[in-house]
Amino acid sequence: MLKTIKQNLRTDMLAKRKKFPFPYAREASLHLKKCLINNIVIMPKTVIAGYVPIQGEIDIGESLNCFSRLGAILVLPAICKNKLEIYFRNWSMKDKLEKGEFNTYQPSQKNKIINPDLILVPLLAFDKKGYRLGYGKGFYDRGIRALRKEKDILAFGVAYDWQEVSKVPRDEFDVCLDGIFTPSRFLDVKR
Repeated sequence: MLKTIKQNLRTDMLAKRKKFPFPYAREASLHLKKCLINNIVIMPKTVIAGYVPIQGEIDIGESLNCFSRLGAILVLPAICKNKLEIYFRNWSMKDKLEKGEFNTYQPSQKNKIINPDLILVPLLAFDKKGYRLGYGKGFYDRGIRALRKEKDILAFGVAYDWQEVSKVPRDEFDVCLDGIFTPSRFLDVKR
């Protein structure tokens, strides 16, 4: 039952995102950058995990570039499908990316694995309590849970404003984020 509810919401949100006009998506990314920069304090050598957008995800490339100029170390996710794990490999804006699992783009396997201090998490839907709906494989949920056992990390969802729903269907495996960034606001969530 829950699995079906989640899948129906995924299908609906993917269809909406596919129809979102590019000019508005570009403008939303610029507003998101302002929101991120105004709310996240970056110390030199802070390790920030970003992502390369797929399937219409909001683009955080300019935000990552800005964080890099402020002295952050950037990492991107690398999926290990066989182990059902997500790793984060170091990356700079000039590095070429390789095609990864599930039509993603990721740094080379030669790049060093570095655990992030802060993760910017893509999503399909979110709610005010800080829960997100992803693509259904659980990589980010498992990854965030494992990292939180090792150190105090922050995990923030990034999305378009219209991706907010009244309640994300969830179970005990779904991880609560520390907040959600949209082009118009920062939703601070107290875990």
